[in-house]
This record gives sequence, C-alpha cells and structure tokens, in this order.
Amino acid sequence: MKKIFKMIGLSFILSLVFIGFAQDTQATDMAMEASVVHAAQHMSFGHYLVDSHGRTLYVVVNGDETVPCEGECATAWPPYTEESMSMMEGDAMGDSSEEMSDSSEMMGEEIDAMLIGTVMREDGTTQITYNGYPLYYFVGDVEAGQVNCQAIANFGGTWYILSPNGEINTTTN
Repeated sequence: MKKIFKMIGLSFILSLVFIGFAQDTQATDMAMEASVVHAAQHMSFGHYLVDSHGRTLYVVVNGDETVPCEGECATAWPPYTEESMSMMEGDAMGDSSEEMSDSSEMMGEEIDAMLIGTVMREDGTTQITYNGYPLYYFVGDVEAGQVNCQAIANFGGTWYILSPNGEINTTTN
C-alpha cells in the first residue's frame, strides 16, 4: 500500500514539474511573439506593422486572397521569417542600431499577440504571419520607418502595410 502512495506522490510531483516547464515554454513563446511584430506611426499612413528594428512589413493580396511570393518575388520582397530575424541585423535592410525616422515612432503596445502566427514556406523556412497574412520586407526600404511600396501592384498582387488590428491599410500617398 505504501508503494502505491509513493507512486502516486511521485507522479504528482512529476506532473507539477512538467506543468511548470510547459508554462515556462509558453511564456518564452509569448515573449518571442510579442517581440517580433511592433506598431509604428507614419505621418501619411497612420499605424502600421514593423519588425523590432522599425523596418516596414508588407502583405501581398489579389482581391481577398493572399498571393504566394517565391523566387524572383522573394528576392525583391524577402519574407519575414524566424530564420531571417537574426540574419537581418546590420544587413542591406539598414543598420539595426538606427533609430526610427521622425515620420515614424515605435508603438509596440498596440500589437495583438493573438494575431501573430507562422506558416511553413516551400523552402522550409518559417514565415511570420499577422492575422493570417504572411509578412514581407521590401528591399527598397533601406532605413527604419520607410514605406516605399504601399499600394504597389507587383508579382501578381498588390503590396500593402497592415494596421495593428490586422486589417490591410489601403491608404495611398
């Protein structure tokens, strides 16, 4: 009988340890999610999504449908992937240490972490999504706060910025 109580006690303790580990993992995942997408304010376009360095994030749609961006498209519009987050620091997309320009300011508290997700790309990388939309950079945006391709038709769709509420911002300059 004592053996059964010991087994139950051990099982209970292991369960608590596992639950604590799972909660720590969830907290780490949620902290990572909250840090990958931020909001900025632009004088012409209002609030929009940026990465942690203030680089503008875009989506591409044709009507109500998202458009896949592979090959040449992905060269001009690099996908925002988990793998690229560390690679983007200090590269051609702009120096990660730069502050955002006067036309934009970081406002990360507006982001809804429940809208952040991921999708597996054909090349095996994990792309960051917001409200189900895969996110991309534009190679012509070389500094934080630049929005050089809002409402531009290219590669089978139109490229837009997203509002922090997850809606496409169709404002044109």
